[in-house]
Amino acid sequence: GATTILLRRLRPNLTLEDLLVKLDEVAPGKYDFVYLPREHERRDKTGLAIINFTDHAAAGDAFGHFTQDSRPHSSPKRSSRVLQADIQGLGPNLAYFIAKNGYEQIHGPGAPHVFKDGVRMPSLDDAVSEHVSVQLLEETQAGVESKQWNRLLKGPEGGAGRTRIPPRCTHTQASG
Repeated sequence: GATTILLRRLRPNLTLEDLLVKLDEVAPGKYDFVYLPREHERRDKTGLAIINFTDHAAAGDAFGHFTQDSRPHSSPKRSSRVLQADIQGLGPNLAYFIAKNGYEQIHGPGAPHVFKDGVRMPSLDDAVSEHVSVQLLEETQAGVESKQWNRLLKGPEGGAGRTRIPPRCTHTQASG
């Protein structure tokens, strides 16, 4: 099942640390990729977050949480939206970042953050060598060059009509 969600319309002043606190409340140690994209020219945050979880159940829990509780992290004018991301998985998301921005950018301030067993990896080099094959990077580069993924990510109404990760409401289940 799907493991990557996209949060849209986030507060511009939402920090990575704020988001990590919320993720630790919802799915502690169950996420391995967190990316807050920035506009390249101005370096401003885009109001997006891309988060990959280690399994579908954790992604479903987070999807349900962020769908129900969008106020604290959303833009004041509009509530945030939670969508299933078009690019799924740690490796494909790292490959997409490299194909779109260049390998040298994994060391820059706007790079995604990768976690292993709940701990932030100090260098993305190890994550890339472990999760991104040459074949995956070549295929991703071809997709970026053909603008195929740009259309997917920026589609009508930001991908409205996408299949969404079904929330798993464990907190409402009756106990035996």
